[in-house]
Formats: sequence, C-alpha cells, structure tokens
Amino acid sequence: MNRKTPPKLHGIGDFTLAKPRQIILDNGMPLIVLDSREASISRLTAICEGGTADASSPVIPAIAAAVQTEGTPSMDAGAIATAIDYNGAALAASALSHHTRTQLRALPERFHDVLPIMVDTIFNATLPPVELRTIRRRLSAAARLRQEKVDYRASALSARATFGEGHPLSREITDEAVMHATRRQIAAFRQRFVRPDRMHLFLTGTVTPELIDDINRTFGAVPVPESKKRGLQMHPFNPSSELWHTERMPGTSQAAIAVTIPTIGRDNPDYLDLRLAVSALGGYFGSRLQSSIREEEGLTYGIGSQLLGYAEGGVVNIQTQCDNANVHNVIDSIRRELRRLADESPTELEMQRMAHSEFTSLLEAAETPFSVLDFYITLLTAHLPADYFDRRMAAARGITAGKIARLAATYLDPERMIVAVAGDL
Repeated sequence: MNRKTPPKLHGIGDFTLAKPRQIILDNGMPLIVLDSREASISRLTAICEGGTADASSPVIPAIAAAVQTEGTPSMDAGAIATAIDYNGAALAASALSHHTRTQLRALPERFHDVLPIMVDTIFNATLPPVELRTIRRRLSAAARLRQEKVDYRASALSARATFGEGHPLSREITDEAVMHATRRQIAAFRQRFVRPDRMHLFLTGTVTPELIDDINRTFGAVPVPESKKRGLQMHPFNPSSELWHTERMPGTSQAAIAVTIPTIGRDNPDYLDLRLAVSALGGYFGSRLQSSIREEEGLTYGIGSQLLGYAEGGVVNIQTQCDNANVHNVIDSIRRELRRLADESPTELEMQRMAHSEFTSLLEAAETPFSVLDFYITLLTAHLPADYFDRRMAAARGITAGKIARLAATYLDPERMIVAVAGDL
C-alpha cells in the first residue's frame, strides 16, 4: 500500500433513498417495512396522530406519552420494566407537535416476547395515580430548570411573537401547567387519538416473515372504534406586529437571541431553493453568519440559521448567544448579512460548501436502514410528498448563486425580522 500518495477525491454522484414496502394489517393499519439483514436488531416505531399542538395544553400529550409504559390492566410499571430489561429491549414514547411516537428496539429473537408489551402499553395504559404523580414531579422540575436558561426563554418568547399568543405551537410546558393537568384530560386525549385508524407502523432492521406475522397478530388485531375520527385542526400563524421582544434575566452572563422571519410553507415551489439560501446564510460551518459574526467579529461562539417547515407554514430561524453588551451589535450584523446575501451572490467556493453540506445531509439520511426509515417517518409527520428526497437532491444540483440572491431579496427581508432576546439587558 502506498501511504505517500493521497487517495483521489471524487465528487458526489447520484444516489437514491431505499424504498420500503407497505403492508396493510388486518385492521387496516399501514406497516412500512425496510428489511436489512445486516442489522443486528429490529426496530418498530408506532406513529400516532395527536401531539402537543392538538390538546388544550402541550402538557397533556407529554404526560400521556411519559405515563404510557407505567401500567396496563395486565402489568404494572415494575413488571413492564423487568420484562423489557430481561429481554435486552428498549421501549420509549414521546410527544411531537402533531403526533406521538412509540419505539421498540430488540434483538429479532426477542421481539416475539416484548411486542405484546408494546401493544398493551399503547392501547391499554391505565395511567396509575402514583406513577402519574411521579411523572408530574419530574416534568415540573424539568420545566423549572428550563425557565432558568436564556436560550429557552428567548425561544419561548420568539415562539409567542412568531406564531401568535395562544397559538398551539407557542404554548409552553410550565411548572403550573404540569401540576394542573388532570388524569381525566389525559384519558380524554388518549381516547380521541390512540386508535388504529390514526396510526402508522415503521419496521426496520432484521425483518422476518414471523415478525411481520407477530405484528399482524398483535397490532392488526386491535379493533377500530366505530366512532368517526375527528381531523387535526391546523391554526394559521398570527405573528406579532411588534418586531422587538425582550425578557430581562438579571445575573445571566450571556444573552440569547432568536430571530425569525415568517415565510412560505413547503407547498410553495420556492421552498426547497429557499431552504438552500438559508443554509448559505447560516446552515453550516463557514456560512455567511458563521464567517462574519463568529470568525471575523468574534461576537459569538456559534450562530446558525435554518428554514423550519410546519404544517401551518414556514419560518426562517436564526439563533445565537453572546455577551449581554454585544446584543445590538450581533443583531445589526445579522441584518447586514441578510442584505449582503441579496446584494452579493455567493462565491463559487460558498456554493460548493453549501452543496456539500446539503449532499452530506442527504447521504446521512441514506446511510443506514434506521436513518432511511427515520426519513420516511419525517415525511409522514411533516406532511411531505413521497419524492421529497429526490426533490431535495434536484434542488441542490440545480441551485445557482443568482437564484440564492433573488430568494434572499424576496424572502429574507431584514425589515421583517422578529427579534427576541433574553438576558441581563
């Protein structure tokens, strides 16, 4: 082997995302399967409609997910934990904005023993009072701790200003809200959303015919309620007319800055190209914001931007932290870089870096069967089209510096920045 001659560098060629197959269980529940015999474990993810934006308080779905594995009519919390641990498995649930995710990981030869536990906890959770109090205390302590962090306070302030006061996406999980959530509210949320006709299953890793049969015998045997399911309600954004929002936190050594610009949603033909323009602005190390504000001016240790796509619309988001004395300098620099992206097209080197960042992200999505199926889960939870991966690839190959400048001039107007700052101001 010649260790003196470096290997040749090659550009990133065309590649695609592996396509899973779909199986419909006996009760109509879709099971999306991506087989990979190279994986040593199997993973089953259940995605159910109903999340933090679909209840009267985001606390209710959060508690519902946390208490799910704490008891059923046939097993208490200790028996569930013991059975999962004995089989070397992992079972967890979490609430997303419009969905709840439950995931089971286990060796293929152990899946038969733990799969019924997953089904039981999803559909038959009893919400035992003692465990419910423990979860409340844990979530309450976490909520109090978050309130002390400048980045959380700035993000919460930004959400209220961007989405609108009272919007489901702007509501916080607070200590008070946790303690006031009732068992009846949690049970009502579960009764509305936890049903087979609101659920998709995603299976990957080692997949055998026996495992699919087990899933059909368990998940596929859950009856669909006769009552008609109610659709999810999406609330349009109602941004504040005030563009400057601050929260004073005496004694903090740094301030957190959250800048947003409400913009187009994923259904707009410019969305994917705008996503790349926002990446050129601050989506990777060496982007405009990083190069100027971090490296040249030394005002922050890190700054980034991203285009966030919600079912309700899109938001350009820029976040950073800095010395309290430098808040106005950082915000002025952000305004300058927004204008400069419109006035000065990215250089050839910047375009190469931006494209490399995007292709790296796509390669990471395609790297393992687990990352591939995670991408398909995102397609479901974010209401994205089936060819979204290919569209991102085409956008990355077709974007030009001139188009980025045009999109920046159209959608990244610094005069529309909504600024939220938390710190010792």
